[in-house]
Amino acid sequence: MTAPREDVAGPGGLAAVPPAERLLATFTYARVDEMLNIVHEALPTGEEEAAELRAYARKKVRTVRALAVALGSPEDVDELYHSLASLWLELRFEWERHNTVANFGLAVTGESDPAVMTAGATISGMLGWLDELLSPSDIDRLVEKALGLLDGLRPSVADGSLRPVG
Repeated sequence: MTAPREDVAGPGGLAAVPPAERLLATFTYARVDEMLNIVHEALPTGEEEAAELRAYARKKVRTVRALAVALGSPEDVDELYHSLASLWLELRFEWERHNTVANFGLAVTGESDPAVMTAGATISGMLGWLDELLSPSDIDRLVEKALGLLDGLRPSVADGSLRPVG
């Protein structure tokens, strides 16, 4: 991964702030609650589903914040950016799964599960937050690698070579 983006100030003009602090400032509980309010306005769900999504999203934020604290020293900057790459891939693949389930649900039954759609929208929002911290070239490289990995594995799974024997 390249150095922190200098062209994007992020929330509150954070370009000069150390990367771990930028990550902490970007992934906040207040920000996730604000995003969830927007998601629920666009895709209303029941109270139970809303509570489950809130717990799920706050757990994601807690994990990212723990990463920033664990790798907060100046000597950890390179490892933090390596970890941001894996975090980005994790979120991208999770979003891909939610999107696939929603699309196939719509194609098969004529409707998508609102819980799947709201989870996908939430992960998409978090990917956007992470994009604020990465350079456009890093994002392009991650997209290329993620899609290449998926495209390379899908035929193997389809023909059964990754299925359990038995």
